[in-house]
Amino acid sequence: MTNIKIQGTIREQVYEILKERILSGYYPGGTHLSEQQICSELNISRSPVREAIRLLEADGLVSGEANKGVAVRIFTEKDVRNMYQVEALVQNGSIHYGFKNLGEQEKEWFRNIREEFIEAYNSKDSARYLQVSTRFHNQIAELSDNELLIHFYRRNGTLCQRFRSISLQDPRRMECSHNEHLQMIEAILSGDQDALSTIMSYHISESLRVTLLAIPKASDIE
Repeated sequence: MTNIKIQGTIREQVYEILKERILSGYYPGGTHLSEQQICSELNISRSPVREAIRLLEADGLVSGEANKGVAVRIFTEKDVRNMYQVEALVQNGSIHYGFKNLGEQEKEWFRNIREEFIEAYNSKDSARYLQVSTRFHNQIAELSDNELLIHFYRRNGTLCQRFRSISLQDPRRMECSHNEHLQMIEAILSGDQDALSTIMSYHISESLRVTLLAIPKASDIE
């Protein structure tokens, strides 16, 4: 039996636990989510579990079918391509509209996360590296100062996170991804918007390419 230890309401805690398990691949696509089993494991009542599963449905991570309950969503290759296409559009749109919002405070944030990238990469901790990468791309979206775009990106980013983890399982891709992130940060700090857009587009296209190569090995994609 596992007791909840992270902060937030019980519903939020259950949501974060289940989401992390889905995004990490602990729950592969097609896995049935049993409310009773989750309640027993986490030692909680059924209500917050049911509410957490509704949030996961809103994220597009699980789907329900009549008389079958709720299961982790199985993605198609077309789904993956669509996610990365949206990723490219939103990230480059954020750069276009938000680059002017880069002040010294924002640049200091990118200097700090550069050090986090280096530490995560040198430790060969792909899970930590993915967390840093997710924060980096979220911050790019935040630069747009457009709440609708930011909300849309976060939802799509949640879906993409599962596939980013797949691509980073390739050591060569992780090395290239690391170099691309450092180049993007350098472009930000030097004020080179065109270079940032170019590297971002390449970074996303390469992530997609490696992910598609890995798809036959992933049980949650069809």
